[in-house]
Amino acid sequence: RLITPIIHHDVNSVFHLYILQSENRDELTLYLKEKGIATGIYYPVPLHLQNVYKNLGYQKGDLPVSEYLSCRTFAIPLYPELSKAEQDYVINAIFDFEKSR
Repeated sequence: RLITPIIHHDVNSVFHLYILQSENRDELTLYLKEKGIATGIYYPVPLHLQNVYKNLGYQKGDLPVSEYLSCRTFAIPLYPELSKAEQDYVINAIFDFEKSR
């Protein structure tokens, strides 16, 4: 199952990144790479578990939602020059992957 950002009807969103969530993130991002589609995984290690914050004393399990999402979220291409055809290519590749599951 793929989860997309929630966009409220009374808000205009201006995305810096378009982040998706998938239980099959690693398989999906590999599939997209094979199709020539770049993805980004920005926080593979949640902030509270990064070495730079070790002195704060957080342990695995302290922030379970952050840990859960760090294994499931990724960004798909998003930039002003992304054409409609390129958008459709990315969307169709994601749908094709999801249909094959």
